[in-house]
Amino acid sequence: MIPISGSLRDKLQDKYNNRAIKTGGSRRKKIPSKPTLPLFVFPNAKGEAYSPNNWDARVYKSFMKDLQTKYPNMQNLNLHELRHTFATNRRNDGADIFSLAKIMGHSDLNMLYKRYAHVDMDSLRKASGIEIKKSDDKE
Repeated sequence: MIPISGSLRDKLQDKYNNRAIKTGGSRRKKIPSKPTLPLFVFPNAKGEAYSPNNWDARVYKSFMKDLQTKYPNMQNLNLHELRHTFATNRRNDGADIFSLAKIMGHSDLNMLYKRYAHVDMDSLRKASGIEIKKSDDKE
């Protein structure tokens, strides 16, 4: 489960309503609109979930290639790195661990703490209420 904004939901609904599916061979047929979104944000040509390896090869690698064309200095990121960054940023922004675990599909909170939600030093300083001067700060 991934929460999304209303505007993103509307855009996805529009895309979903105007999609075409494979009907056999290489032919595609436009299907009538549905009142609700599918279970999958990125369905395959048949409206089903991609297998993890197929999704990575067909969707994500193309997405990263487009980003790197637009931003040549951007490093190549894998899906795990994006997931890790998402979890860390949400924790640093104050998201509670239970909601984050639900969004990310974890039932074991220890796994989430150990693997994804590293807290940055600025967040630790802020939480402690202690201002720590950097070595180059003047008194």
